[in-house]
Amino acid sequence: MQITQLLGTAVACSVLGLVGCGSSGGGSNTGTDNGSVGQLSSQVRLNQHGYPSGGDKLATVVTDGTAPLVWNITAASNDKILLQGETSVLGGDKASGENLHRIDFSALRDPGAYVLNVEGANSRPVIVANDLYQDLFIDSARFYYFHRMGVAIESPFLHNPVHGHEAIHPADDALPCFEDWCGEGVTLNVKYTWYDAGDFGAYPVNVAISAWTMLNAYEFAAMDFGDKQLSLPESGNGIPDLLDEVRFGSTFMAGMLPPGNQLASHKIHNQQWSGFEGNIALENAMERYAQPPSTAATYAIARNAAHLARVFKNYDASYAQQQWQLAIDAWQRAESNPVVYYTSATKDSTGGGDYDDTNIVDDRYAAATELWISSLAFDTAKTSEFAQQVRGSEDFLAFDADGAQQWQSVEGNGSLSLWLHRDQVGLTAEEQQSLQASILATADRAQVKLTASGYPMVYNPTESVPEQIWPWGSNSFVLNRLMLLGYAHQISGDPVYLRNMYRGMDYLLGNNPLDLSFITGYGELFEQDLHDRVAFPLYRDQGIAFPPGWVAGGPLTGWQGCDKATPEDLAPAKRYGPANTAPDAWCSKEVAINWNSPLVWVTSYLAATPLN
Repeated sequence: MQITQLLGTAVACSVLGLVGCGSSGGGSNTGTDNGSVGQLSSQVRLNQHGYPSGGDKLATVVTDGTAPLVWNITAASNDKILLQGETSVLGGDKASGENLHRIDFSALRDPGAYVLNVEGANSRPVIVANDLYQDLFIDSARFYYFHRMGVAIESPFLHNPVHGHEAIHPADDALPCFEDWCGEGVTLNVKYTWYDAGDFGAYPVNVAISAWTMLNAYEFAAMDFGDKQLSLPESGNGIPDLLDEVRFGSTFMAGMLPPGNQLASHKIHNQQWSGFEGNIALENAMERYAQPPSTAATYAIARNAAHLARVFKNYDASYAQQQWQLAIDAWQRAESNPVVYYTSATKDSTGGGDYDDTNIVDDRYAAATELWISSLAFDTAKTSEFAQQVRGSEDFLAFDADGAQQWQSVEGNGSLSLWLHRDQVGLTAEEQQSLQASILATADRAQVKLTASGYPMVYNPTESVPEQIWPWGSNSFVLNRLMLLGYAHQISGDPVYLRNMYRGMDYLLGNNPLDLSFITGYGELFEQDLHDRVAFPLYRDQGIAFPPGWVAGGPLTGWQGCDKATPEDLAPAKRYGPANTAPDAWCSKEVAINWNSPLVWVTSYLAATPLN
């Protein structure tokens, strides 16, 4: 579908000086015709979901004009002007290739629906509210129920009953190893987890970081995570639903460890890439294997199990003890076997991603950190051993300078867990000060990007020196930086960090060069064209909306010929697959479990921390 732009007449275009006036843009849901209240301009970009009453309220105007433009705000129900002013001229923006102005209407505080008018052209609706992110938290967390493998997805637990479907790969309870690497005739029970992204693989390193992010949100305790909150099959068991979901997704981890003292399988997936037919019976018939082992995957299992153990201790003591034993087993395997890296050269099936990693210092550090913290609840005789491993690591208190918590670099995850449990493990005052300084410095770099960018970007590789590429899943990099702003807010108490968390969400929800909310179901023009081998063919092809709360991967640069649809000849922030291209736009329109998990974290924090 095409974005509707109603600028009316050539005269209006000329007066406003909007770029692209009267043309169509790339999007995936039809914009609303606001002709009844004036001309609609998709060149006035804003958070289409809404702004907090007490927060910053900024909009971006795309125009070739160099002089300030006059704007005003009226209530949606009448033409009474409530606020007015002139735009601030920002000038050329490298990320978008556009000339930009900015509108600051932060003085508008009363909840309600409004219209922003710029020289006779109206924006999309402006919403001011105090409860913006409660529903988005729930929907982003429910993403995982839809992506479960091994069980049928049942209609009673879904927004839309038509989203239900039969079980995907229910036979994963007896999966052979690729070329019998784990022993002749040996099969692994790796049933019950989430399918990873657009494909049907499962990868311990990616499940581990996805689970860590949601467990960390729970431990951070910004909001009350309750039972019956997400409407899951497990709801009503007395355990917070978010923990139930992470428990399900982590189930396969134990089965990834073969008999004996072998390292864990690095991944499970099909022999060949799946098609886009949406035929689950055909998918379940695909040849499928547990792929060769890696040390990184083994450490991932250790840290995931240790984390689950302490979180579940007060809910299910037996399960918690099992997870602790699993964590110790995985740690000992990783420590006692020669290091095995997984690379693109590793011989395996071709039907999944490599998730290659040739640096496991961070994996070991993160695993030792979770074991250190959890040993205090399960085996204090091991506490000193794990404390030494953590303090002796070259990654001790380290943090990715650019704030990326991602599966290939998990030192930041270990350090964030340490900060959260700093008193329990007994970090010295000097260690705490050093760690907090690193977190704040990384958060401050995100804020510098926010200030330097024309659009509200806490992550903008174009503004880096030297300029960097926009990576696969760039929107998850945005969300992980917003998560750091949450940590910085807690550490410092400075409300600027919280205000900028809200501002950073503006980018994902429509104040961006695409005039598109990257999150399904949120905003007036939201993405409905995502690369998911179940949702796209079963629902999108038949005019059924995706479930809400799924975040798209985002713009990508630097991957020549990555796919057939993601453009390579546009400004960096516009290199995103056009409408109706999702099957061929996996490089920009894919969804993934590790991209939605920081959305869960951020929205849980914002839902619990309103700016009224």
